Amino acid sequence: MTRLHTYLLGGMALLSSLLTQSVLAQSSPNGRRITRPTARPVPSTPPRPATVPVGAALTGQFTAQPGVGGIFLSFGRELPKTFRYRLERSPAGGAAYEPIAESVFPALPEGFAGRLNEAIAQMPPVYLTLPDRPIVDARYQVLRRHATADSLANLMVAPQYRIAAGLGHWDATAQPNLVYDYRLSRLNADGSTTPVGEIRGVSTPGTYPATVLRIDTAYAKGPTATIECEVVSGRAPEVLYLYRAYYLRGEFEPVVASYYPVRSTNGRIRYQLNDATVVDKLSYAYYVVPGDYMGNRGTASAVYNVYNARPNEITFIPYRFRVNSIRAEKRLRLSWRVTPSRDITSIDIFRGNDFDKTFVRIGSVGPTDTVFYDANVRPVQTYFYTLVVNTAYGKTYPSARVPALLEGAETNYARPENVRSQQNGRTVTLTWDRPAGPVTGYYLYRARDYDQKPEQVGRLIASAAATVTVTDTLPDRDSEVWVYSVASVNTSYNISPLSAPVTIVGKTTVRPPAQLTARLRDNTPQRRAVNLYWTNLVEARQRAGGFRVYRRLVTTDNKPADWQLLTLTTLRAETNFWADTTIREGNTYAYMVRTVGAGDQLSTPSVEARCTVTETFPAGVRNVRLLQSGPGVVVQWDAPLDPTVERYVVYRAEAGRPLQKLTTLPRNTAQFVDKTPLLKKTNYYQILAEDSRGHASRNPDTVGLYVE
Repeated sequence: MTRLHTYLLGGMALLSSLLTQSVLAQSSPNGRRITRPTARPVPSTPPRPATVPVGAALTGQFTAQPGVGGIFLSFGRELPKTFRYRLERSPAGGAAYEPIAESVFPALPEGFAGRLNEAIAQMPPVYLTLPDRPIVDARYQVLRRHATADSLANLMVAPQYRIAAGLGHWDATAQPNLVYDYRLSRLNADGSTTPVGEIRGVSTPGTYPATVLRIDTAYAKGPTATIECEVVSGRAPEVLYLYRAYYLRGEFEPVVASYYPVRSTNGRIRYQLNDATVVDKLSYAYYVVPGDYMGNRGTASAVYNVYNARPNEITFIPYRFRVNSIRAEKRLRLSWRVTPSRDITSIDIFRGNDFDKTFVRIGSVGPTDTVFYDANVRPVQTYFYTLVVNTAYGKTYPSARVPALLEGAETNYARPENVRSQQNGRTVTLTWDRPAGPVTGYYLYRARDYDQKPEQVGRLIASAAATVTVTDTLPDRDSEVWVYSVASVNTSYNISPLSAPVTIVGKTTVRPPAQLTARLRDNTPQRRAVNLYWTNLVEARQRAGGFRVYRRLVTTDNKPADWQLLTLTTLRAETNFWADTTIREGNTYAYMVRTVGAGDQLSTPSVEARCTVTETFPAGVRNVRLLQSGPGVVVQWDAPLDPTVERYVVYRAEAGRPLQKLTTLPRNTAQFVDKTPLLKKTNYYQILAEDSRGHASRNPDTVGLYVE
């Protein structure tokens, strides 16, 4: 669809009204009113962002909404005073997250406008384009200076504004039907990060909740047609898409139309749509589709017909239009009502084989006739009918299109006879003789056992041969026997009883679990484990005598390693969980499970599941301070609140030279005196915190002091 025009009526006020689902008063124009419907490398740590004096801290509003061609991640409705966020992504269940975006509030209005324009271009086409620059600048200043605790309230209806303000991201690199996990962290000024939120199990495309829209009013005047609809059930749409067709010809196409809420008398949410491209004295059909800013669309409304008539012309709408099947007489009965008038001259009946394609006139009756019989029809075929009333002023627009189907008149007792079979492995060839009667095709049925209900295999087998032969492939699953049968279809599309069954010998095999998941249990380093989960074969009604779990190390060069059996004894058949506590940090492991059958028969390996055990590092010291005291330098710092810290290591260097280790201090120390500093030079110091495993803190601050 081409990008449609923007209708930001009333600026931020209208967006706010759409968000709160309030409605505006709108008087209806004059004109004829019709009221019958039809139917994705990690960047270096950036400088500290500029202070933005607005709002309170982000609290628990990290959300994800799948859309068409991407996933929208929202960092909350509030704009913190200063912030820099990092968004990371991982395949679902994985432990290796990769950064995909960092965001801050733009320092200048130009940056805000550029982000807004880019977000509008990247996201699915909706009724939103970049506003005039003064409007963009004004909204930027509102966010920067005059925001409340809920600083984005007036702009939250459009995710593009959240992206422009640094509180959202459109992940256009997400692949369809792949599941992702996301996490959001705050980047602190000292280089550390603070977790904000985590979202698991998100995939694209998204869906739109069940919503029913009903068009109940439509009228036309000159070049404009107005359509009014209300939300019968479901949520209020963020976007409305209007589709139009020339009645009885052509396909439905999208229409550039404005829409806005109008007054409702029954408390429901109501909208008015205006199509300013209609032509006088033409009939149109419309329907409306609800949607959201992520490109998800809901169910279309029923079609509504509009005839662009001038005032003072007389139009008539047939009502109570019905079509019934008369099976015994092999014909369809059309009935209707029309308000009596001397201006009606005749009524034309039109029929089509497709709802959206051409209709052909099949008859005409008098102004007072209310019944028409159509005998030129075939059983079990859908037809569509519409009526056009002829008046002294011309033709009215067509009525609603009503579908009809003539029931099959001929009962079918001709079941196929002499069904026989040949088997070659999983390939089965079935042959049967054509029964007597008007048979046009056959359906093949298959069951896993004698007591199972037969299920249809494939589509209709169209054949007029005296002997019919078909080939089928047995499903690749356990079954001791397979039972086949055949039924015929006659010219009335009625299906005969099933033939006598034929039996095929199946094969029982030991199968591995269909699904295997590996997840890292990230408690303390001493209690880490990889938890394995697989399909419960007992609940899936598959044969299993137990399970064995295997593991291999995944190297950086991806050279294959041998599988090692982890379970010393066979796990029980009802078990579908095992924990690997023999893991080491920094390694990536691959796991697989095999099912144990009778006689210790092993299944093929299951699908691999991988898990990376990430390394952990102690927290670093903060607020390193230097002070010259006589000939020495006093180094002080704030100790981190991390129980894993065992010691501190002090390093020193001069400009242009590598750091040299000076000393190691116990964990309860927060000060060191360097008695031999480099005189007449700037001395640079670093303090690293280490844990019992020798892991050092990351990203330490380097602080310098010139010593006289």
